[in-house]
Amino acid sequence: MKHDEAAALARTIFDLRRRRADHLPAEVLGEATWGMLLIMFIADSAGTRLTAHDLFAEAAIYPSTGKRWMAVLMDAGFASSDGPCLGGNVVSLTAKGISAIEACMQDASEVMMTKALPSTNV
Repeated sequence: MKHDEAAALARTIFDLRRRRADHLPAEVLGEATWGMLLIMFIADSAGTRLTAHDLFAEAAIYPSTGKRWMAVLMDAGFASSDGPCLGGNVVSLTAKGISAIEACMQDASEVMMTKALPSTNV
């Protein structure tokens, strides 16, 4: 799967994930870290510089929560920042992070293909 295809799939998954809020209460919709990973992956594919402020706003999380999860992602080697994860500092996925999300998107694509309903001739 090409990076752009994987990013398009990530955007679809992120958009679908957001729509869950139309049907489920916020308290059951966690996954702040997954949202942050998808947002950074999409930004990388678009060649967009993403600040910590923009990331946290797009993920709809409080900056304190975002900073806490960014520390986890950075410690694990999946993300980096050009300074403390505050306001205007640029955040991004590392090569390890990009590879991990691409693998997740490949898995998602394969699952979607195997779950597709067979076409019927009417």
